Amino acid sequence: MKKSTKKVIKAGRAAQEIVETTVPAPVQLQAKSVNAIMGFALSRYKTEDAEEYQAQLRVMNKFDLQIECIRVELAPKDNRETMIERLMKQFRIHTAGNQAPPKPVVIKVNQNTKNILSALGTSLV
Repeated sequence: MKKSTKKVIKAGRAAQEIVETTVPAPVQLQAKSVNAIMGFALSRYKTEDAEEYQAQLRVMNKFDLQIECIRVELAPKDNRETMIERLMKQFRIHTAGNQAPPKPVVIKVNQNTKNILSALGTSLV
């Protein structure tokens, strides 16, 4: 990376200062979630792991599950198993939105298949 340089141009009474800087190349992020990129939890859940969250829910009593439902903006129910299922469903929806999109699928097609598709008037995009 280049060092910053300063040039001073004097014209009459006013002096202008021109600063030349270089911008570093963009960094390729290997993280798969917003929380991993930022380094701290941005979500309403304490974890991004579904198994860990389900383990936390399993040790809670019914009252704690009702409080958790209210905290994540779900209506609490009287059945413990129903609350756990609904909380897990909401957790999966929330974490799916925070993850990186999947890599595109590459389909390898041989020449014979390409000829058949072109004869039918269709093609793979």
